[in-house]
Amino acid sequence: MNWMRPTLAKNNLFLLTIISVCLFLEAVSAHPSPRSIEELDQAIAQQPDNAQLFFERGQTHMAGQAFPRAILDLDQALRLDAEFLDALALRGQAYGELGNWSRALQDYTTLLDREPGDEQALFGAAQARLQLKDTHQALAHINRLLDISPRHMQARLMRGNIFLEQKEYQQARGEFDMVLAQDGQLADAYVGRGVALREMELHPEAIRDLNQAVRLQPNAKAFVERGVAFGRSGELRHALDDFNAALQLSPKAANIYFHRATTYFLAGEHQKALADFDRLLLHDPDNVQALLGRGLVHQRQERFDRAIEDYTRAIHLDEKNSGALNNRGMVYLQTGQLALGCADLLKACDLGQCATLDFARKEGYCP
Repeated sequence: MNWMRPTLAKNNLFLLTIISVCLFLEAVSAHPSPRSIEELDQAIAQQPDNAQLFFERGQTHMAGQAFPRAILDLDQALRLDAEFLDALALRGQAYGELGNWSRALQDYTTLLDREPGDEQALFGAAQARLQLKDTHQALAHINRLLDISPRHMQARLMRGNIFLEQKEYQQARGEFDMVLAQDGQLADAYVGRGVALREMELHPEAIRDLNQAVRLQPNAKAFVERGVAFGRSGELRHALDDFNAALQLSPKAANIYFHRATTYFLAGEHQKALADFDRLLLHDPDNVQALLGRGLVHQRQERFDRAIEDYTRAIHLDEKNSGALNNRGMVYLQTGQLALGCADLLKACDLGQCATLDFARKEGYCP
């Protein structure tokens, strides 16, 4: 009866095909494609009291980054159903996308009052708190979220970055270690751990992590952080290459110009450093660090009047800036204005920077 086998095989194949099609159709019906704005407009015209329809249109506006329109629809969804928690969460997200973090926090807080363990609300509230400079409460939300969901990678990344900001570098490293144990291809975690290692003065390990970050996601932040690590380890040419690459990606970022200017100065390329500091101060004349940097370039080039101008401007903006007082004091000594120089150095010493005053006293310049 071997002649029957091909027929049976064909029948079985046909049955399997029918079953596959049925399963596909069932999956499609269970997860219908999102409706277009036009379709939702028509549906809302027919059912103006249907909160779900306004929510769906709000989702579609969110996907198209039309955040104000999304908020209008979500407002209406919540007017129709005050307990529509998904709409509340999505509206908080929309406010966050618009940079209205106070309003976003209000929505997330309301959601947490109703659902204290809601993971999206805890994460959103932590984001909002960070933007509002309330690091303590942000960390509290993240700690709660990680108690509920220890493998929440974005929350752990956020906690790692909070620890970096608090200069708790060992703890930050631990957080990034755990993230990378879950996903060894996450560039942000390599950046975070690289920064932690750099601040712990483990420069080869830091550069290794930052190399991996650049390989995975060659963005401006990765180049800048690696550039700083190269600079700290004395590899100034590599540092400059990274800052140049970062500026190609983010040409208006003031912090990158500052890093490059500082590195040019350390490399002895004073005119290039001066050009970068000038550019910074053109757009931000009250940038104290840029004033200090440019003053140092003028001082090195023996343009003492200009150096004093920059240091004086910095002191006017921040009268307790020990670096500006110290540097202006040195310039006064260099130009023979001993009384003024010693007065500045004494003020710098009162603020904790005494090395130059000690040297001046040892050499007989100051009493």
